[in-house]
Amino acid sequence: MNIAHVISATIFGVIFLIAIRSLSVKGKLTMRYTLGWLSIGFFVLGYPILLIVSQRLGRILVVQPSVILLGIPLIIVGVVCIQLSITVSGLTEQVRTLGETIAHLNSMTPAKGQKTEASGSTEADSQC
Repeated sequence: MNIAHVISATIFGVIFLIAIRSLSVKGKLTMRYTLGWLSIGFFVLGYPILLIVSQRLGRILVVQPSVILLGIPLIIVGVVCIQLSITVSGLTEQVRTLGETIAHLNSMTPAKGQKTEASGSTEADSQC
């Protein structure tokens, strides 16, 4: 293992963690996303350990260590995509519910120019 890999992974991981923390403190990320991105940042910090593990696991499974190193990020990206899909689905449901609520409230409110039942005057007349 090259010492340059260890140093660059450590520097990148620390910068990444600081950036995620600052975004979280500013309120740009929710707690759920902050925890997810922090776990990826710690994963980057653990890159040297992952290299050693992938080499040993590659010998046991008779595969290249690069296959293992590429498989783990693919799994992480898949989990992030699933989580984002769940979030978008929830937001779509909220937008649909909000639209139905607005339509219901609009159907209960008389439109401009229509006579109100109690007073006999139009709503436009009462606003003048």
